[in-house]
Amino acid sequence: DVLIRVFDVRGRLVKMLVHAAQDAGRHTVVWDGADGGGLPVSSGMYFCRLEAGDTALTRKMLLVR
Repeated sequence: DVLIRVFDVRGRLVKMLVHAAQDAGRHTVVWDGADGGGLPVSSGMYFCRLEAGDTALTRKMLLVR
């Protein structure tokens, strides 16, 4: 399975973007700036965490409204 999640600077889960089996290859995921309930989140720093098999990557994102 592939997990892609967005966290705030306090480490709280903001939104689960992907939680599914994915074929190998290049994929695109778009975050609409909303939380799991569909409400827009504030401007600021967020972290995107990808986990797939033995691989785990975290990247910073800056959301500006």
